[in-house]
Amino acid sequence: LVEGKPHLVLGLLWQVIRIGLFAKISLQNNPNLAVLLEEGETLQDLLALSPEQILLRWFNYQLAKAGHPRRVTNFSSDIKDSECYTVVIDQIAPADAGVDRSPLQIQEPEKRAEAMLKQADKIGCRKFVRPKDVVKGHQRL
Repeated sequence: LVEGKPHLVLGLLWQVIRIGLFAKISLQNNPNLAVLLEEGETLQDLLALSPEQILLRWFNYQLAKAGHPRRVTNFSSDIKDSECYTVVIDQIAPADAGVDRSPLQIQEPEKRAEAMLKQADKIGCRKFVRPKDVVKGHQRL
């Protein structure tokens, strides 16, 4: 880290961002997370999940709500084809945002990722993500 090695600096930066982002994922901050309860589960069970598990459950809830058959078990290899991201972005976008699932028509992975990121940009969710990060299955997106 002292030597300024990029992967170490980025790793540390990611940990700081992760702590800040995931600290806000709680039932206290987001009471609507109760919809994520699975059959036979209590609120205490849901609260016992890690923020990453809650985010994964929310993502799969959005896929199901959109009527999509796929589910993800991780935010790396399961999302690198941009399909599930495209569906979730379309699902959560306001009706007047102009978001659609057109990236799903593109076969080439990096071009599909770029098209998906353009859809994400329509709702202010792109930031610093590059198509090659998506295609590589970078879990820190």
